[in-house]
Amino acid sequence: MSFSAAYPVYEVAKDAAGVAGNIFAFGLFVSPIPIFRRNIRNGSTKIFSGLSYIYSLMNCLICMRYGTPLISPDNLLVTTVYSIGAVFQFVYIIIFLVYAEKLKKKLVIQTKECRIHAVLSLALHLPNEPLPFVL
Repeated sequence: MSFSAAYPVYEVAKDAAGVAGNIFAFGLFVSPIPIFRRNIRNGSTKIFSGLSYIYSLMNCLICMRYGTPLISPDNLLVTTVYSIGAVFQFVYIIIFLVYAEKLKKKLVIQTKECRIHAVLSLALHLPNEPLPFVL
């Protein structure tokens, strides 16, 4: 089998794995919807913590940056799924902040500010410069 015959198979397999990964990732992004429906219905977040949604948002932003053409070419599937995931996580955080108790809101907002500062400083740094000290 020559390289030219294997190349299309590789491309098809890569695209199929990318689409399957997007489907699974999208499933993970929509999985908290029943929890938030219950929180909205009850008018309270009760025992739920919003930190996991902040961490997931930061993960989406980092992976979205990885998928941009400036970092790695031909990763449109990565960029699209994590862009959608970032929107979902941002909406979850807003809903959490609306229905959370005052102490939980304060903790989530402080953590969110620190994490966003850290991600932005990593995302905006140039490859040939030393990393700035964060936090």
